[in-house]
Amino acid sequence: MMLKKGSRGAEVKKLQEQLNKLGYNAGAVDGIFGSRTESAVKAFQKANGLVVDGIVGPKTKAKLEEKLKPKSQSSNVKELQTILNQIGIDVGKVDGIAGPKTTAGIKQFQKIFGLTVDGIAGPKTWAVLDKAKNVKHFKVREFACKHCGEIKIDINLLAKLEELRRAIGNRPIIINSGYRCKTHNTRVGGAKNSQHLYGKAADIRVPNMSPRTLEKFADTVFANGGVGMGGATIVHVDTRGYKARWRYN
Repeated sequence: MMLKKGSRGAEVKKLQEQLNKLGYNAGAVDGIFGSRTESAVKAFQKANGLVVDGIVGPKTKAKLEEKLKPKSQSSNVKELQTILNQIGIDVGKVDGIAGPKTTAGIKQFQKIFGLTVDGIAGPKTWAVLDKAKNVKHFKVREFACKHCGEIKIDINLLAKLEELRRAIGNRPIIINSGYRCKTHNTRVGGAKNSQHLYGKAADIRVPNMSPRTLEKFADTVFANGGVGMGGATIVHVDTRGYKARWRYN
Protein backbone atom coordinates (compact mmCIF):
# COMPACT_ATOMS: atom_id res chain seq x y z
CA MET A 1 0.00 0.00 0.00
CA MET A 2 1.34 3.40 -0.95
CA LEU A 3 1.28 6.16 1.64
CA LYS A 4 0.77 9.78 0.68
CA LYS A 5 -0.62 13.06 1.97
CA GLY A 6 -4.04 12.36 3.46
CA SER A 7 -3.26 8.75 4.44
CA ARG A 8 -4.02 7.73 8.02
CA GLY A 9 -3.45 4.80 10.33
CA ALA A 10 -0.86 2.49 11.85
CA GLU A 11 1.31 2.38 8.73
CA VAL A 12 1.61 6.17 8.77
CA LYS A 13 2.60 6.04 12.46
CA LYS A 14 5.31 3.52 11.61
CA LEU A 15 6.52 5.77 8.78
CA GLN A 16 6.67 8.81 11.08
CA GLU A 17 8.62 6.82 13.68
CA GLN A 18 11.10 5.66 11.03
CA LEU A 19 11.63 9.16 9.64
CA ASN A 20 12.09 10.68 13.09
CA LYS A 21 14.53 7.93 14.04
CA LEU A 22 16.63 8.69 10.96
CA GLY A 23 16.67 12.41 11.73
CA TYR A 24 14.00 13.57 9.26
CA ASN A 25 11.52 15.58 11.29
CA ALA A 26 8.07 14.18 10.57
CA GLY A 27 6.60 15.85 13.65
CA ALA A 28 4.18 14.15 16.02
CA VAL A 29 3.66 10.40 15.58
CA ASP A 30 -0.11 10.73 15.15
CA GLY A 31 -0.84 8.49 12.16
CA ILE A 32 -1.86 11.45 10.00
CA PHE A 33 0.12 11.99 6.78
CA GLY A 34 0.14 15.78 6.69
CA SER A 35 2.40 18.45 5.21
CA ARG A 36 5.18 17.91 7.76
CA THR A 37 5.33 14.18 7.11
CA GLU A 38 5.29 14.83 3.37
CA SER A 39 8.22 17.27 3.70
CA ALA A 40 10.17 14.69 5.73
CA VAL A 41 9.51 12.03 3.09
CA LYS A 42 10.71 14.36 0.33
CA ALA A 43 13.87 15.20 2.29
CA PHE A 44 14.57 11.48 2.79
CA GLN A 45 13.95 10.74 -0.89
CA LYS A 46 16.24 13.56 -2.01
CA ALA A 47 19.04 12.47 0.33
CA ASN A 48 18.84 8.89 -0.93
CA GLY A 49 18.62 9.40 -4.68
CA LEU A 50 14.93 8.52 -4.99
CA VAL A 51 12.20 10.23 -6.99
CA VAL A 52 11.15 13.20 -4.85
CA ASP A 53 7.35 13.00 -4.92
CA GLY A 54 6.43 12.71 -1.24
CA ILE A 55 4.76 9.36 -1.89
CA VAL A 56 5.95 6.30 0.03
CA GLY A 57 5.90 3.44 -2.45
CA PRO A 58 7.92 0.19 -2.61
CA LYS A 59 11.28 1.86 -3.36
CA THR A 60 11.00 4.44 -0.57
CA LYS A 61 9.81 1.77 1.90
CA ALA A 62 12.72 -0.50 0.95
CA LYS A 63 15.24 2.32 1.40
CA LEU A 64 13.78 3.17 4.82
CA GLU A 65 14.13 -0.46 5.92
CA GLU A 66 17.68 -0.57 4.54
CA LYS A 67 18.71 2.55 6.48
CA LEU A 68 17.25 1.18 9.71
CA LYS A 69 18.72 -2.29 9.33
CA PRO A 70 21.77 -2.85 11.58
CA LYS A 71 25.00 -3.18 9.62
CA SER A 72 27.59 -5.85 10.29
CA GLN A 73 29.90 -4.59 13.02
CA SER A 74 33.23 -4.77 11.17
CA SER A 75 32.11 -3.26 7.85
CA ASN A 76 30.06 -0.67 9.73
CA VAL A 77 33.06 0.51 11.75
CA LYS A 78 35.39 0.50 8.73
CA GLU A 79 33.01 2.67 6.74
CA LEU A 80 32.61 5.01 9.71
CA GLN A 81 36.37 5.28 10.20
CA THR A 82 36.87 6.01 6.50
CA ILE A 83 34.32 8.83 6.54
CA LEU A 84 35.70 10.41 9.71
CA ASN A 85 39.27 10.37 8.41
CA GLN A 86 38.07 11.76 5.07
CA ILE A 87 36.55 14.89 6.64
CA GLY A 88 39.53 15.48 8.93
CA ILE A 89 38.52 13.73 12.16
CA ASP A 90 41.54 11.52 12.77
CA VAL A 91 40.64 8.05 14.06
CA GLY A 92 43.83 6.40 12.87
CA LYS A 93 43.96 3.13 10.98
CA VAL A 94 40.82 1.86 9.26
CA ASP A 95 40.72 -1.53 10.97
CA GLY A 96 37.05 -2.15 11.78
CA ILE A 97 37.73 -2.03 15.51
CA ALA A 98 35.65 0.42 17.55
CA GLY A 99 38.41 1.36 19.99
CA PRO A 100 38.82 4.48 22.13
CA LYS A 101 40.10 6.60 19.25
CA THR A 102 37.12 5.72 17.06
CA THR A 103 34.68 6.40 19.91
CA ALA A 104 36.34 9.78 20.51
CA GLY A 105 36.03 10.50 16.78
CA ILE A 106 32.32 9.69 16.81
CA LYS A 107 31.81 12.04 19.76
CA GLN A 108 33.71 14.82 17.98
CA PHE A 109 31.63 14.25 14.86
CA GLN A 110 28.40 14.34 16.86
CA LYS A 111 29.37 17.58 18.58
CA ILE A 112 30.36 19.29 15.33
CA PHE A 113 27.14 18.34 13.56
CA GLY A 114 24.73 19.06 16.42
CA LEU A 115 23.90 15.47 17.36
CA THR A 116 23.51 13.86 20.78
CA VAL A 117 27.08 13.21 21.96
CA ASP A 118 27.14 9.61 23.18
CA GLY A 119 29.87 7.99 21.07
CA ILE A 120 27.32 5.59 19.55
CA ALA A 121 26.72 5.59 15.80
CA GLY A 122 22.95 5.18 15.83
CA PRO A 123 20.50 5.92 12.98
CA LYS A 124 20.58 9.72 13.41
CA THR A 125 24.39 9.77 13.42
CA TRP A 126 24.47 7.49 10.39
CA ALA A 127 22.02 9.73 8.56
CA VAL A 128 24.60 12.53 8.79
CA LEU A 129 27.55 10.19 8.11
CA ASP A 130 25.83 9.05 4.90
CA LYS A 131 25.81 12.67 3.72
CA ALA A 132 29.38 13.24 4.92
CA LYS A 133 30.72 10.36 2.83
CA ASN A 134 30.24 12.53 -0.26
CA VAL A 135 32.29 15.40 1.20
CA LYS A 136 35.63 14.88 -0.53
CA HIS A 137 37.26 18.32 -0.60
CA PHE A 138 36.62 19.97 2.76
CA LYS A 139 37.93 19.30 6.27
CA VAL A 140 36.00 20.24 9.38
CA ARG A 141 38.92 22.29 10.74
CA GLU A 142 38.48 24.76 7.86
CA PHE A 143 35.24 25.89 9.51
CA ALA A 144 36.63 26.42 13.04
CA CYS A 145 35.89 29.70 14.81
CA LYS A 146 38.89 31.99 14.53
CA HIS A 147 38.43 33.14 18.13
CA CYS A 148 37.66 30.04 20.22
CA GLY A 149 38.50 27.22 17.81
CA GLU A 150 35.11 25.53 18.23
CA ILE A 151 33.57 23.86 15.17
CA LYS A 152 29.88 23.71 14.30
CA ILE A 153 28.71 22.76 10.82
CA ASP A 154 25.41 22.09 9.10
CA ILE A 155 26.02 18.98 7.00
CA ASN A 156 23.88 20.52 4.25
CA LEU A 157 26.38 23.38 3.99
CA LEU A 158 29.17 20.91 3.21
CA ALA A 159 26.97 19.14 0.66
CA LYS A 160 26.18 22.43 -1.07
CA LEU A 161 29.84 23.49 -1.09
CA GLU A 162 30.74 20.21 -2.80
CA GLU A 163 27.98 20.88 -5.34
CA LEU A 164 29.32 24.40 -5.89
CA ARG A 165 32.84 23.05 -6.39
CA ARG A 166 31.58 20.74 -9.12
CA ALA A 167 29.65 23.61 -10.71
CA ILE A 168 32.80 25.75 -11.07
CA GLY A 169 34.81 22.96 -12.66
CA ASN A 170 36.23 21.37 -9.48
CA ARG A 171 38.32 24.41 -8.65
CA PRO A 172 39.42 24.69 -5.00
CA ILE A 173 37.20 26.77 -2.71
CA ILE A 174 38.91 28.63 0.13
CA ILE A 175 36.95 28.98 3.39
CA ASN A 176 37.64 32.44 4.73
CA SER A 177 35.19 32.18 7.64
CA GLY A 178 32.98 29.35 8.90
CA TYR A 179 31.51 28.99 12.37
CA ARG A 180 31.66 32.04 14.66
CA CYS A 181 31.08 32.11 18.39
CA LYS A 182 29.15 35.13 19.69
CA THR A 183 32.33 36.91 20.75
CA HIS A 184 33.98 36.55 17.34
CA ASN A 185 30.78 37.45 15.49
CA THR A 186 30.52 40.67 17.49
CA ARG A 187 34.18 41.52 16.91
CA VAL A 188 33.86 41.20 13.14
CA GLY A 189 30.58 43.13 13.04
CA GLY A 190 28.42 40.17 12.07
CA ALA A 191 24.63 40.36 12.08
CA LYS A 192 22.95 39.61 15.42
CA ASN A 193 21.34 36.47 13.99
CA SER A 194 24.15 35.63 11.56
CA GLN A 195 23.99 32.15 10.07
CA HIS A 196 27.68 31.82 11.03
CA LEU A 197 26.51 31.48 14.65
CA TYR A 198 24.71 28.24 13.77
CA GLY A 199 27.37 26.70 11.53
CA LYS A 200 25.19 27.26 8.47
CA ALA A 201 27.37 29.83 6.69
CA ALA A 202 30.74 30.21 5.04
CA ASP A 203 32.55 33.18 3.51
CA ILE A 204 34.38 31.79 0.51
CA ARG A 205 36.65 32.70 -2.37
CA VAL A 206 38.13 30.92 -5.37
CA PRO A 207 41.66 31.83 -6.50
CA ASN A 208 41.68 33.64 -9.85
CA MET A 209 37.89 33.87 -9.99
CA SER A 210 36.04 37.15 -9.53
CA PRO A 211 33.50 37.28 -6.70
CA ARG A 212 30.81 38.26 -9.21
CA THR A 213 31.41 35.07 -11.19
CA LEU A 214 31.43 32.98 -8.02
CA GLU A 215 28.26 34.73 -6.87
CA LYS A 216 26.46 33.71 -10.07
CA PHE A 217 27.28 30.04 -9.54
CA ALA A 218 26.37 30.26 -5.84
CA ASP A 219 23.04 31.87 -6.72
CA THR A 220 22.02 28.65 -8.48
CA VAL A 221 23.49 26.13 -6.04
CA PHE A 222 22.25 27.93 -2.92
CA ALA A 223 18.83 28.67 -4.45
CA ASN A 224 17.10 28.08 -1.11
CA GLY A 225 19.71 29.82 1.02
CA GLY A 226 21.63 33.04 1.45
CA VAL A 227 24.17 34.49 -0.99
CA GLY A 228 25.89 37.80 -0.36
CA MET A 229 28.88 39.46 -2.00
CA GLY A 230 31.23 41.72 -0.11
CA GLY A 231 34.60 43.33 -0.71
CA ALA A 232 36.93 42.46 -3.53
CA THR A 233 37.16 38.71 -3.02
CA ILE A 234 34.56 37.25 -0.66
CA VAL A 235 31.16 35.64 -1.27
CA HIS A 236 28.92 34.60 1.64
CA VAL A 237 26.80 31.44 1.28
CA ASP A 238 24.47 29.80 3.79
CA THR A 239 21.80 27.15 4.23
CA ARG A 240 19.18 29.20 6.08
CA GLY A 241 16.30 27.42 4.32
CA TYR A 242 14.92 30.35 2.34
CA LYS A 243 16.25 32.61 -0.41
CA ALA A 244 18.11 35.77 0.65
CA ARG A 245 20.36 37.93 -1.52
CA TRP A 246 22.42 41.06 -0.74
CA ARG A 247 25.62 42.93 -1.47
CA TYR A 248 27.76 44.88 0.95
CA ASN A 249 31.11 46.66 0.92
